[in-house]
Amino acid sequence: MAVIKGKDIKLVFVEVKDKPLTLKDLGQLWGYSQLIDPIESFLISSKGLGSLNYILNVLNREDLLFYGKKRERMMRVCRWDEKRQSIDYFTLIPKL
Repeated sequence: MAVIKGKDIKLVFVEVKDKPLTLKDLGQLWGYSQLIDPIESFLISSKGLGSLNYILNVLNREDLLFYGKKRERMMRVCRWDEKRQSIDYFTLIPKL
């Protein structure tokens, strides 16, 4: 997705999965984000955080979400609520 304001164009990555999320999914998005450096980067699944729930919530490894030349940005991971057709903000990592 691109955000356009005048002549300024910024990229936003939104990767959506229809399966529980894995470390492989996170690593793939991290690689893309590290190479392209979008202003925002989201990993979303309607099936939940999967194994990332343990890594991010139990082991508290939010450091895996940093990207950018100076690690100044963080990817966001969450579940998509199919019933409400929106992000489940309770599952959003890191929290707003």
